[in-house]
Amino acid sequence: MGETFKIYIDNLDFIQSEDRHGLQDSEVTDNTKVIIVGAGPVGLLVATLLSEHNVAVTVLERGDAADNRPRATHYGSPAVKELVRAGVWHDVLSAGFCPSVVTWRKPNGDKIASMPMSSTEKDYPYPMVVLPVGDLVTVLLEHLSTRTNVRVLYGHTVEGLGQTDESAWVKVRTKDDHHPKTFTAPWIVGADGSSSAIRKLNNLPFEGKTWDRQIVATNVYFPFDERYGWTDSNFIIDRENWYMAAKISKNGLWRVTYGEQSGLSDEVLLSRQPEKFRHMLPGNPDPSKYTLTSISPYQVHQRRAPTFRNKRFLLAGDAAHVCNPFGGLGLTGGIVDAGNLADALLGVLLGVANQAILDKYSEERIKAFDGPIDFISSTNFCRIAYQDAETALQNDEFLQRLDVDDKANSEVANELHESVFAIQHDFTQYYTKT
Repeated sequence: MGETFKIYIDNLDFIQSEDRHGLQDSEVTDNTKVIIVGAGPVGLLVATLLSEHNVAVTVLERGDAADNRPRATHYGSPAVKELVRAGVWHDVLSAGFCPSVVTWRKPNGDKIASMPMSSTEKDYPYPMVVLPVGDLVTVLLEHLSTRTNVRVLYGHTVEGLGQTDESAWVKVRTKDDHHPKTFTAPWIVGADGSSSAIRKLNNLPFEGKTWDRQIVATNVYFPFDERYGWTDSNFIIDRENWYMAAKISKNGLWRVTYGEQSGLSDEVLLSRQPEKFRHMLPGNPDPSKYTLTSISPYQVHQRRAPTFRNKRFLLAGDAAHVCNPFGGLGLTGGIVDAGNLADALLGVLLGVANQAILDKYSEERIKAFDGPIDFISSTNFCRIAYQDAETALQNDEFLQRLDVDDKANSEVANELHESVFAIQHDFTQYYTKT
């Protein structure tokens, strides 16, 4: 696959032209209708959905390869609906799995409450799926490698941008070229993560807050289920040693994301990991009892841009908004962004909607973030990190609703899962023609 995209890069037709700022550079001339900055799951899904309607897309990625750090793994039903629509669902399901139960626990592992992780409706078409985001990127790239109207270019860093009433451009530098190249298209999508160059170069702030808790994400082989009987996902409630343990592969790999003191350097956080595991995990294991495959400390934020559109530039995914991972809505929200933005852009490009649909995209995605995404993710984070396990059931109405018989528990779960579809929006309703 990498060789395929190398061919795309080598075959680009570059011509010398006068830069819009009076500087000599190279301008890429082609029939690209949409430039997407960022080859993560959001950017690649937008490219997939657009290419199905014969829209020529160029994807620019500053990294040299896909990012395989421990990141998002769970896709809620609204995201699954977009993966189905994009024609990649069966490959995603084949590579991943559908989790069964999530449980909230005391530090000693005792169950407080639990619920199904997806609707219990028979033959439900959009069950939650688990697949590390790097593997989703692989699936999307495999689908895109067969499409001649999409190019994915790695090692391309955006350093500047601009726009007119008719088009937008980004100035891009590669490692092997001392002169920037200008890529031009009618529309440019920033899907380049929380440190988005597109957002920053458009002078859009990232408003919100940073939580006063540090997070460390790890991937580890440890028999939570086989030896200790834990469910596929588990939230451990404790003011000091709160964490999540979730199975993320069919071969026994787990994601353990735990809280740490704020203000510690990455080096100190990494050195503290063995003692944290010994204290937190069931059985108090030393490093000989588990296999740690990756570890990544990071800060946790609840932030968004004030708008997801600046004329011909649009934002999606983490470039537009970020939230803590404990509600499972960060990546899910980004995937829904991708589907909604693809529909809005298609309406304009195919001449069945006017450009006001792109303002509606920004409006509705902000509404989804400020409403259910921010609320659910923040509430679940506070549920495990800011209360005591011994009193959680008597103080937490959500956990009380789950502490019922199996039939009632399924009804509550189905109601909750259905409510998450509030983050979805149908943009085809604004099309003026079929």
